[in-house]
Amino acid sequence: MNTKRLAAIIAVVAVLTLAYVWLRPQSFEREFSSMIYSADTGEAKSTLLALKGQIYRGIPGDRKMTGTLQADGDIHYEVTLRERGGYYLGVMSEVTGGGSKQTTGIVTASLALDKIWVMLNDVNERYDLKDQEGFIAGPAHTLEEAKQVAKEIIGSK
Repeated sequence: MNTKRLAAIIAVVAVLTLAYVWLRPQSFEREFSSMIYSADTGEAKSTLLALKGQIYRGIPGDRKMTGTLQADGDIHYEVTLRERGGYYLGVMSEVTGGGSKQTTGIVTASLALDKIWVMLNDVNERYDLKDQEGFIAGPAHTLEEAKQVAKEIIGSK
């Protein structure tokens, strides 16, 4: 009887330990040498993207990332990215004066957080990129590398 009770206690402790290890948040911090570019005009400018936060694993396995995104040196956003297939995706929005929501940016990152593709209204306005056709992709040092990163993450642009 004592052996069964001891085995049950050990099993419960093992399950709780595994659950804690699996579900506890994992910190990360990444910087990407990136390119701001326009798919239409071919204009490109180098910049730095920084992504910092926590990754939360769920059950049965979908992950969520919360943290901050710093773009072009001085533009900061609080972001929440959710695992969607083979990448993280987050849509940033704000409430306008009329009470409706307006999309202010889209962030897509690889699950390994080694590649990122971003569209931000603030960057489009800063560089006068029309029709939401300005993007940031990294790591990239040239326009061709930026387009390749975008293709790997989202399949286009």
